[in-house]
Parts: sequence; C-alpha cells; structure tokens
Amino acid sequence: MTRLEPPPYLRIARWLAAAVALLIIWGSLYPFDWLIPEPALLAHRLKTVWSHYMSRGDLASNVLIYMPFGAAFLLALHGRSRLTQCLQATIAGSCLSLSMELAQLFTAHRVTSVFDWLLNTTGALAGAATLTGYLLVGERWRFRSLVGQRPALVPLWLILLWFVAQFSPYTPALNAAQLHASIENLSRPHALSVVNWSLAIASWLVLAETMRRIWMPRYAPAALIALIAVTLFARLWIVDQQLQYEEAAAWVIALCSLFVSRQVHSRTRAGIAATACSAALLLAGLWPFVFNGEAGTFHWIPFSGNLLLSRDYQPLLEKVFLYAALLWTLTLCLGRLGFAFLVAFAVTTVVEIQQMWMPDRRAEITDPLLILALAGIFSLAREFQPYALGTARPGASEV
Repeated sequence: MTRLEPPPYLRIARWLAAAVALLIIWGSLYPFDWLIPEPALLAHRLKTVWSHYMSRGDLASNVLIYMPFGAAFLLALHGRSRLTQCLQATIAGSCLSLSMELAQLFTAHRVTSVFDWLLNTTGALAGAATLTGYLLVGERWRFRSLVGQRPALVPLWLILLWFVAQFSPYTPALNAAQLHASIENLSRPHALSVVNWSLAIASWLVLAETMRRIWMPRYAPAALIALIAVTLFARLWIVDQQLQYEEAAAWVIALCSLFVSRQVHSRTRAGIAATACSAALLLAGLWPFVFNGEAGTFHWIPFSGNLLLSRDYQPLLEKVFLYAALLWTLTLCLGRLGFAFLVAFAVTTVVEIQQMWMPDRRAEITDPLLILALAGIFSLAREFQPYALGTARPGASEV
C-alpha cells in the first residue's frame, strides 16, 4: 500500500497550532503571579468551580478564544478521517483548557471554573467543525456563484473576523428601548470624527474587496448588500451597538468601489483599499498628533495592555482586523506577501514608536508582532490553498 505524502502546509500548520496554544497559555496565566495556597483556600477554590458567574460577553469570548486553536490543530493533522480529526482537535483543546484551569488554582488573580473549561472545549469543537465544513465546500457542496472551488480562505476569514470584532457582546434585544438607543446618535447634532470616518471607509472598502475575491462579479454586489443588511440589523438590535453616519456613508462608498474595475483581480481597487487602511491606521494611532517633549516608556511585554489594563478584547480584535486588512490589500496591490509585510511592519512600528511621545497612548511591541503573526497565517493559508489570498485564479487542482 502506497503511503500518502504529507501535504506541504503541514509543518507550518503545526507551528501555528503551537503558537496559538502558547498565546492561550500567555493570556490565561499572565502575569504569572504564582502562589501556593493554604489548604483551606485551595478547598474553597475547588468548591466554587461550579459557581462562577459569567456575562454573555464572557460566554462568547470563552468560546471564541479556543476556536482558532481547534481549527489550527485540525489543519495540523494528517492521514485520518475528517470526523477523527475533528474529535482529536476537540480533545486537544479540552486538555489545554483543563490544564489552564488547574494552573489557575495556583495564581493570585485568576478563577478556576468548570464552565470556562466546558465553553473552551465547545470553542475548540466549533473551530474544528467550522474548518471541516469549509473543506466540504467544493467536495460535497458546489456553488457556481463562487470564484473558486471554495471561497478564498483569507477574504472569508476577514469577513468572519470582522463579525466577531464588531458585535460584542453579541446580545440581541428586540425591543423599543434598544432601537431608540441604537439610533440615538442620528437624532442629535453630530461632530465629525476623522478617526471614525477613516476606520469605517477602510473597513467597508476591504469588505467590498473580499466580496469580489469570493463571488463572481455579477453576484458580488448582492453579497455586499446582504452583508450591509445583516450589519444594519445588528447595529439596531444588539446591545451596545449604535448606528453611525460614518458607517452609513461608508456603505455607499463600498458599493461604488465594486464598479471601479470589472476585473476580479484588480490592483487598482486593492490599492485604494490599502491606502484607506494605511490612513486609518495612522489616524487611529496618532490623531490628533499632539506630542510631548519627553518620550514615555516602550512596553516590551506583548498584549500586556489588554491583559493588565482591560479585560475587554474587542479593541484588540478590531486592531487584528485592521492589520489583517492592511496586510492583505497590500499583498493584492504589490503582488508579493514579503513586500506587503515589510511595508505593514514598518508602518505599525513607526506608529508605536511615535506613541511614546503621546500622553494618552501606550506604546508596546504587540502591534508589530501581530503583523508578523498575520504574515505567518497568510503564508500557511497560501500553502494550504494556492489562491487563498485571492491573488490568482484557482487552478484545476487544490490541496
């Protein structure tokens, strides 16, 4: 019997799974303030593992954190059935989560919870099942409206990332009070926000480009309109969401951008989106360009701002989306992932260094490292799927 050769992406996938696991360990245990609890305290912590209260935002975040691990671990497996791979990825995520919960018994500021473990396990299962479902597209499910056999991986991931980043805490409220709160901004004088304008335009130009790279040209406008409709519904009926003039105007701009060129792979459209992302990054990082005469501290511990100063991960997710969008559109425009990485890394590094002279900003190494991590993810995606970035037409064969 001939032994199947492992696919070329397998080594990168295993490194990615290990990197995601290390990131989870870092986030679960940082700042590593270990202690040896007294027997009475340890017994009390063990008794309360079933009584931990969580908001809906906590529920969602515990699932979402482990989804990338489940997907990456499944991608790192080879030579097994899809069902077996999904089960193994779920078990691996469950074991990782259980280890973190037990380790948190010996930290000063963490809480051990059975519910966290169950939700993390569910997240690993959801990530593995989502990737399995994606692989079935083109094998069992075929859609003539797609540009390729299955959607280009990076554009599809950008859409999912945008949804996750935008709609936290994912709590619907179908009542008049929520509707009034959502449209309150539209009923009062509105001050122009340069940063909000730039972020909205950049985000929707990128989302419009994802539609052109996933769907055939005649279906792309309808797909974008559907995405706008879902977003409008979410803005109106999800708690803590508000409809903004800037985003409504960005919808119109995004729809118009679809007709800049009839080509599926247009560098002109990609260049416009990359320019918008670069402008949004600079404005979000440096506006209103007020600098001190003396430099502040540069923080070399990754993610320390989110993990120490705030437990709200939505700003981090929004930042990941913006950086991924910048790296992707630069790749489409320049034609080389390496060149795009150098440009994006340089821009983010300059912004972080400049923030040392800004009193209300925190300069740290996290953002350049995010660009590095995203470049690795894009490389893996391209090994897995030749047209993953949407830079070339699909060939007859696919990994």
